Amino acid sequence: MEAVVKSPSIASTVVGRALQLFQEHQLSIFRRTDRLFARLMLCQWVVAMAVAVWVTPLAWAGRYSHLHLHLYAAVFFGGAITLFPCTLAVVYPGRASTRYVIGASQMLMSALLIDLTGGRIETHFHVFGSLAILAFYRDWRVFLPATAVLAADHFLRGIYWPLSVFGLLTASPWRWVEHAGWVIFEDVFLFRSCFLSVREMMNIAHQRAELEHTKEIVEGKVLERTRDLQASEARKSAILGSSLDCIISIDAEGRITEFNPAAEKVFGYLRSEVLGRMAEETIIPPAYRGGMAHLMDTGEGLLLERRIETSGMRADGSEFPCELAVSRVDCQGTVMFTAFLRDLTDRKRTEEHLRILSSAVEQSPLNILIAGLDGKIEYVNAKLIQSTGYSFEELKGKPPAILAGRDMSQEHFAEIEETIKTGEWNGVLQTRRKNGEVFSESVKILRIHDSSGAPTHTLALAEDITERLEMEAALLLSQERFRIAAESSGDSIYEWDLQTDAITFFGGNQQHFVNSCRKLPHTGDEFLELIHPGDRQGVKSALLRGIRTGERFSEEFRVLGVNGEVYYWAARGAALRDKEGHPYLWIGVCKDLTEEKKVERANADLAAIVESADAAIIRKDLEDRVITWNRGAERIYGYTAEESIGRTMAVVIPSDRVTEDRAIKERVRRGESVNHIETVRLTKSGDQIHVLLTISPIRDRDGIVTGIAVVAWDITQIKQLESRLAQAQKLESIGQLAAGVAHEINTPIQYIGDNGKFLQDAFRDLVKFAGRQPEDATEEPLDEGVFEYLRDEVPRAIEQLLEGVDHVARIVRAMKEFSHPGPLEKMPLDINRAIESTILVSKNEWKYVADVTTEFEGDLPLVPCLAGELNQVILNVIVNAAHAIAEFNKDSGRKGAIHISTHKSPGGVEIRVRDTGGGIPKAIQSKVFDPFFTTKPVGKGTGQGLAIAHSVIVQKHNGTIQFESEVGTGTTFVIQLPLACELEPA
Repeated sequence: MEAVVKSPSIASTVVGRALQLFQEHQLSIFRRTDRLFARLMLCQWVVAMAVAVWVTPLAWAGRYSHLHLHLYAAVFFGGAITLFPCTLAVVYPGRASTRYVIGASQMLMSALLIDLTGGRIETHFHVFGSLAILAFYRDWRVFLPATAVLAADHFLRGIYWPLSVFGLLTASPWRWVEHAGWVIFEDVFLFRSCFLSVREMMNIAHQRAELEHTKEIVEGKVLERTRDLQASEARKSAILGSSLDCIISIDAEGRITEFNPAAEKVFGYLRSEVLGRMAEETIIPPAYRGGMAHLMDTGEGLLLERRIETSGMRADGSEFPCELAVSRVDCQGTVMFTAFLRDLTDRKRTEEHLRILSSAVEQSPLNILIAGLDGKIEYVNAKLIQSTGYSFEELKGKPPAILAGRDMSQEHFAEIEETIKTGEWNGVLQTRRKNGEVFSESVKILRIHDSSGAPTHTLALAEDITERLEMEAALLLSQERFRIAAESSGDSIYEWDLQTDAITFFGGNQQHFVNSCRKLPHTGDEFLELIHPGDRQGVKSALLRGIRTGERFSEEFRVLGVNGEVYYWAARGAALRDKEGHPYLWIGVCKDLTEEKKVERANADLAAIVESADAAIIRKDLEDRVITWNRGAERIYGYTAEESIGRTMAVVIPSDRVTEDRAIKERVRRGESVNHIETVRLTKSGDQIHVLLTISPIRDRDGIVTGIAVVAWDITQIKQLESRLAQAQKLESIGQLAAGVAHEINTPIQYIGDNGKFLQDAFRDLVKFAGRQPEDATEEPLDEGVFEYLRDEVPRAIEQLLEGVDHVARIVRAMKEFSHPGPLEKMPLDINRAIESTILVSKNEWKYVADVTTEFEGDLPLVPCLAGELNQVILNVIVNAAHAIAEFNKDSGRKGAIHISTHKSPGGVEIRVRDTGGGIPKAIQSKVFDPFFTTKPVGKGTGQGLAIAHSVIVQKHNGTIQFESEVGTGTTFVIQLPLACELEPA
């Protein structure tokens, strides 16, 4: 171990570990002693309170008593010097500050107890006991604060309260030094004990570190030896496990001691099952056990150091051929036998297979030839000898060209040679017999490869097809005639051989089946499998009935595709019979009806949809004659299909809409579609209804317009609801404005009344003065000042009265213009005047929160509008602006600004309403024109104002309404109204 520690790197490791162990040990001592003092100080506190109660519970002054100060000191001072260090011991155990506080607090507890006992000398021993217990920390620094606190206590109390510490009323001022000296005397020996204890702990830690290091070295050596041993065993196991031959070890008594995985596989035993068992009873057949016994008795035998073929016995008792070699091994005086055995079962089976193949080749009806890579014949079978007339001796060593016909060129031979290098060659060759006759053979030529894939020989297989070619030529001519007839037929033709169950397709039928089923049926059963299960039994019964009775077969049925899709087919056919009346061939035609069925189903579905649709769906020709008229059209227009088909739709066109209808038809004839146009039509009863039309051209396959499709929805109720909703919104606005208008009228009415009252009084005075007699006038002459006053004020009062009347008239006129429903047709409108009226009507909504300024272009053209509805739009925008400003400035109380301007724009007039409100957040800008969307509190708005404004501007005036908004800055609404606006109904 000393040699190990002498190494610098190892020594540093040991020292570091020793220091770590020492620190861990020291920390555990600190924490344990902290807990000890926490419990001790709690007990001392209890004792201090008990002493205070027992020794000096009361103080007397004559007849009066009170609790002595000692009791309060024991409870409160004792609690302070106990609970604080106890808390540190629990929260911060092991820290230096904790133990220093504990040392100082323990000395204060000693001072408290000395005080409580009146400075008894016996209590002073508590100090020395406390120092001894503090030595448990083994830290000499703990004594420093403890000693300092005790010395300070004795010094101060020795001067001011000597009775509490020394038990005397007067004591020498240097007596505290004597007490401190004895404490220091004890500290010296406690310091030494701490130093010795720490040194001993360090030595123990160092020894323990050295022991741990030595243990690691020893364990490493053991682990290294174990790895070497395991590696050796692993190599042995790998050799035994990877061997393809069986390796079996047997001891001198004939017991099996090793049995590798190959042996487990061959014999069928697990290694654990055979170890220790006698070999002759386990793996040696009874017939060979005598030789095994001789080997065990003498140590010699025919098996040793030889390789022989014999038999082995498997776990199930069956015997198998094997190749065996046995070696004798002397290992440290112990004799062992190792048997190397190879299972010959596959080899024997292969040999038997080769024998059978050889017989098959010899007896094969095909001509077989094998040549070497040098191009010389090495083998031909008996059939080839019979077919060509050559003997094997005549052909052996000759090139195969000796059998080639006269027309076989060298280029053809080279082509075959090149082909069989990478694959096989198949074709027809002319072969020449020994007597010179030539016959045709179907030949396959390919390479024979060894186990490594290298070519070793060339194999040729040939069959005499001379007669078959002659028959095929005749049949080919017949089939070509039949094919031409089948392909020119509109249907597809098939044949079903009832003897072989084979089906042959002609013409387009094969491709039809491939398109439908992705599979071509080759037999009757395969054909029936393709038929839908719901139709299969019916088709099968009809086929069997046709075969049995001669009845002609004609069926429509469904066919299943590979993904479960359904196709529709029609098939007809009949059976051909031989001379004896037995059916032998079925010939028929079939046709794919899938597309026809789809068209039929689509037409039926479309007809059902059209008939059940709520809208009127009408088809017309280009002469406006009705071709189809659905139930929706009957319900909307009142005319039945019988009354409408074949006639024009002129009866449902109002006289004032004839020009519009003619323009629509012209657009459709040009190939255009007219989508979602609102117009008016007549019913059979003569009532006018509002309809929404979509009119589209109908084209043929060449894209030529051949008809007109009309889809009409009755929107009369919708239009009525829109009108009611707009009127309700206008009434709501008028109701909201009523109080403001009344206030606006009330102010001029007041000064009209005041001026009227003034004129009434002035007129009474003048009339009174004018009615006097001349003699009376001399008695009471009119005051010149009063006359002058009336002369000046009466005209001014009349002027103010007229101004008030004019102001009221303007308000009434503006209110009338705003609230009047107006005509149902669009009429030219002075936009500037309409806006001025709306501003005046809505003044009470904005005058307290904003100043309204206008910037009107003077020569603005009249715009075709629905005046009442446009006034409502302007009002909604102004009121929204006023509300936005009020909400934005509600805290500051400042007034905002609303600026309204009009300008000419290309093809129309632009109205801009800009406010200085809080703006519209981007998150809700897309919802501003949605019906019922509002950001105002409940009861402050319905969310219909801007939705109606959008509907009026976009749908009824073909204009646009947009806005630009920035949060914190304000919003600008921009309305564009076109000048070229069709005069359509509202």
